[in-house]
Amino acid sequence: MASVDPKNVQRIASLAQRVLIIDPQPQSARLLSELLRDHVRSQTWTAPTAAKALAVVDNLNPQIIFVEMSAPEVDGCAFTRTLRRSHLRSRKIPVIMMTATATAAGILAARDAGVHEFLRKPFTTKDVGLRLEAV
Repeated sequence: MASVDPKNVQRIASLAQRVLIIDPQPQSARLLSELLRDHVRSQTWTAPTAAKALAVVDNLNPQIIFVEMSAPEVDGCAFTRTLRRSHLRSRKIPVIMMTATATAAGILAARDAGVHEFLRKPFTTKDVGLRLEAV
């Protein structure tokens, strides 16, 4: 991470060891997982639906979640609201919302649902690093 402070790299690495990616497109989830490896050594799990993701969250207790904003069987805002209102140990962890179509209304809805950061597709390694640093 050329533009990220080395002290932050160590801190990010310790806080992002277990990552969950919720995206129904396997290629997109795999790409994000590979980009994450450029920043931290983490174990990455993927879930194609919000329902499966909640089960993974309950068992895994991830440290960061990346969720697609809107896709078949994935409503990132609804997932985040459900997570935040649950009694799961991970209900307060950082959630980073991903989308190809970022609108002001969508960003506000994500923020109101409890999302920490917003990542617009297509994204680069630098974009991912900056979002990790921000959360």
